[in-house]
Amino acid sequence: MSQSEEPTAPLVKHVLFPLFWAEVVIGVLLLGAIGFYLSEALALPGSLNPSDVGAGRFPTIAGGVAFAATVVMLIGAFLRRKRTQPDDRVYVGRPLWVLICAGLLVGQAELFEVLGAVPVILISSVLIMLTCGERRPLHLILTPIAMTVVIYSLFTYALGIQLP
Repeated sequence: MSQSEEPTAPLVKHVLFPLFWAEVVIGVLLLGAIGFYLSEALALPGSLNPSDVGAGRFPTIAGGVAFAATVVMLIGAFLRRKRTQPDDRVYVGRPLWVLICAGLLVGQAELFEVLGAVPVILISSVLIMLTCGERRPLHLILTPIAMTVVIYSLFTYALGIQLP
């Protein structure tokens, strides 16, 4: 190495967090996001047919289940705190890719109404699989197609919700 070349810092390969605090911070952030989601869901109009789930009730049900699951996770974190070692850590491998994947999910939400359900589900599932390390061509082709068919069919035919 010549004198003009400076060593570069290596890319962060993993991050360690205390287990308890990781669960608490993520749980509180999720409760905030789910609370906002529920407030928006409750503002949606209800279905004209009382026996139909409709576009207004489905987000409320999904938000309620997510809220309950997050509360259970937080309770579990506090109960486990007494049983775990104080140095238990959460290993986050490839933190940059985790952030990229989170960005892809935000992009999916933003583009859903612009591009429509089918192309967004197809493209975002391929990109998320690539971000998570999947490289097998058959999986990268068949899994997004299957996910798109199942999600579109579930909402359109089973729940009666017309996707964009």
